[in-house]
Amino acid sequence: MRGAAGHELDCTQVGLTITEPEYKALLAAGRESGPKESAWFLDLGYWRHRGGVELFVRGVIPIPADELTQSRAHVHVSGCCSVEMFERFRASRTGALGFCHSHPGGPLSLSGPDARLLREVAADLRRLRAQGAFASLVCWPEARLLGGRAVWWTGAGQMQTGDIQRVRVVGLSRLQINSGEEPRTDRRLLQRQWSLFGSGQTRISQVRLGVVGVSSNSHLAIAAAQAGFSRLVLVDPDRLEVHNLNRFRGAGLADLGRPKIDVVRREILKLHPDARVRCLRTEFAEVVAELATVDVLIGGVDNTETRLALNRFCAATLKPYLDVSGGGEVADGRLTGYGFQVSFYRPGSTPCFLCANPEVTKDFVSSTRRELMETTRYLQGVETSPPQVVTLSLQGSGKALEALLFYVANAGVDLPVRLVYDALAHRFSHFSVSQAKECGICGTQGLEGLGQVALEPGLEGALDVVRTDTSSGDKGGEFSA
Repeated sequence: MRGAAGHELDCTQVGLTITEPEYKALLAAGRESGPKESAWFLDLGYWRHRGGVELFVRGVIPIPADELTQSRAHVHVSGCCSVEMFERFRASRTGALGFCHSHPGGPLSLSGPDARLLREVAADLRRLRAQGAFASLVCWPEARLLGGRAVWWTGAGQMQTGDIQRVRVVGLSRLQINSGEEPRTDRRLLQRQWSLFGSGQTRISQVRLGVVGVSSNSHLAIAAAQAGFSRLVLVDPDRLEVHNLNRFRGAGLADLGRPKIDVVRREILKLHPDARVRCLRTEFAEVVAELATVDVLIGGVDNTETRLALNRFCAATLKPYLDVSGGGEVADGRLTGYGFQVSFYRPGSTPCFLCANPEVTKDFVSSTRRELMETTRYLQGVETSPPQVVTLSLQGSGKALEALLFYVANAGVDLPVRLVYDALAHRFSHFSVSQAKECGICGTQGLEGLGQVALEPGLEGALDVVRTDTSSGDKGGEFSA
């Protein structure tokens, strides 16, 4: 392994996320090619982190049949089409490109020529942009699998490479994860769930779950461990105060002053000593990169800015996002509102959190309504948090976890975009929400799959095109697999 500038540094933590519509389109195209290999380009976003990189498929770019030369063990893309893709990469927002070809009948690995192509093309692309990423993928349509290898580089001249070890398919009613990780949960503890979910219980144990805000979500995080989730990242900057105890699961007077996440971790490890629970005692904005590798994110925060930031992050990284909130309203000494809501955003399939909950931003609240909500301390983002009771925490966490279990276990259940419970009327309401095409998050020109560029405006300057001398006739390598 070499780390000097200009040399490759081998890493192994590479993940790839693709939405279900794009995944199905890729598999269908692979099957249509029959016994011959076929190929496509991929519009990618990426996120570098300390252990490797995460890749996000933003779109599948078909290659015209007359630009391909195909056989049972080989596919070649014409030079003109290759140059067009190089120019697309030069002008892209993300600075990432993928090349995917099918292996009818397998195997799910790059051949020797495939690996050489990966290095050669990455070197050519690096001359076009100071920072970027390139991935060479293999599609095995019959087994419904994706695999491959990625190369990424920084302005400092270092190139890193690694095998794609974790593939996520984010769908409307299911989350599919392909990885070699073994379950870490004692099956004896979950005997009664196996009769419900079967092999879905294995998928539950493999999911990496991120939880931002653990006051009301203490119930959810601990219950998730009871349900078999054994890989969790907890984010919360606060310590326990006496007013938290009316709804914080597992905490007592002796825990006052302790970090909230430490108490939750203690309770989880009582159930599953082998669980991997990482605690980050800080604000979400300070540990965004640490959450790049989680599979699902749950938000339980009491301010608008963080909820919108979570929505933006999950769009950019194609992560399913569960938002849980609740509280009460009091006017003239009378209880006028009491309940909770759960919003479930699945990139590529449903409207984002902002589309489903436009009222979370102050701009969408009428002046009269806003005055009432501020007076009763219910409006998110003001100085104090809404009134809370343990019953809301229990019910909201239960409904959110229920949706998450059905989703991960692929139970074939229709899941809501937004579920609201009005406790005063004893009524649940499912809201049918339409996606706003002009939405800056999930709309046609939104952030879905953009990766790092979408959340770090300063990075855009660092991704400026490196001016090269095109008079030499260097048009970049051709794609042949």
